[in-house]
Amino acid sequence: MLDFVKMQAAGNDYLYFDCLNSAIKEPERVAKELCPRRFSVGADGIVLIEPSKVADAKMRIFNSDGSEAKMCGNAARCVAKLLFEKGYARRSHIRIETLSGVRDVYLTVKDGRVGLITVDMGAVIAVGEPYFLCARGEKYEVRGFDVGNPHRVGFARDVDALPLDCIARAGEGDAHFHDGVNTEFYEVVGENRIKVRVFERGSGETLSCGTGACASAAAAVLSGECERGATVRVLMRGGELAVRFDEDMRAYLTGDAQRVFEGRVEMQN
Repeated sequence: MLDFVKMQAAGNDYLYFDCLNSAIKEPERVAKELCPRRFSVGADGIVLIEPSKVADAKMRIFNSDGSEAKMCGNAARCVAKLLFEKGYARRSHIRIETLSGVRDVYLTVKDGRVGLITVDMGAVIAVGEPYFLCARGEKYEVRGFDVGNPHRVGFARDVDALPLDCIARAGEGDAHFHDGVNTEFYEVVGENRIKVRVFERGSGETLSCGTGACASAAAAVLSGECERGATVRVLMRGGELAVRFDEDMRAYLTGDAQRVFEGRVEMQN
């Protein structure tokens, strides 16, 4: 039997497993069996919270197809909240080890309850030269970014009308990221406000993506559509996230994290 907590952050939902005292075998299989919506528990993926020698805990992320992701800003907020609530790290500053390095997470705590959470996402690095994607008679400029995992970001006048296959195609045949990329398209909807749709490798279109929010905000800042020193409000289909950059394009991602329910599942041999 496996105990889990389902959590969501801006609609990005994962099943979280406390592996600090016991390991889970074949997490790839667990993800593929538990994540299909309508046929199982349903989630974008699973997250294992494991012991770490360099941080308060280690976070491992497996997408719904069983592939392992390096980093997820939304999941990092959920892990930090769980560590605080379970008493493993009863502090407002929590450090989480990921495959992209250790991330510092800062919790807003009032009366013992966790509110907004900020993750130091590290520097957002532009990768390669911008290129143009032609789809259904339209031309879109697309740029590459490294946010601890790979992203391709394009601009669209109306992201809601953008065909899903166009979003997915933005990362095809990428010369810099051979293992596939996450792709986003953004639309400017106000002063320092953008609307974003995201297609994550291993999961398909999701309601939100923390690293994708940072990559999209970086694209808007570098193109001059948003101010570098301002907080960029990123509207995703699952909710709103806030991204702020310092002068070195280091990103700080802020949002909440919510428990959905707790459960126990028996895996079939």
